[in-house]
Amino acid sequence: MTSSWQSIDTAPTEEGTKALLFDGRDQFVGVLTHYSRKGQWRLWTGETTVPWDGPNPTHWMPLAEPPEGIEPVDVSPESGTAAAV
Repeated sequence: MTSSWQSIDTAPTEEGTKALLFDGRDQFVGVLTHYSRKGQWRLWTGETTVPWDGPNPTHWMPLAEPPEGIEPVDVSPESGTAAAV
């Protein structure tokens, strides 16, 4: 896994992918969704996703692995709720 900023053109395209994003000004954790048949990054709040109202991301970075013993949480983009995996 690369831990440096990469062009947004190389970002993963799988629904529900989480990544650290940079929009030229701010960093945020986003979840990729395909609500309108095109990839859109939404702000991940840890429990739900909300529209990102900043500029489109220009760069992305994979998230670090969670600490051992922590149960991962998956975001359901259709309902906007979190569910344990």
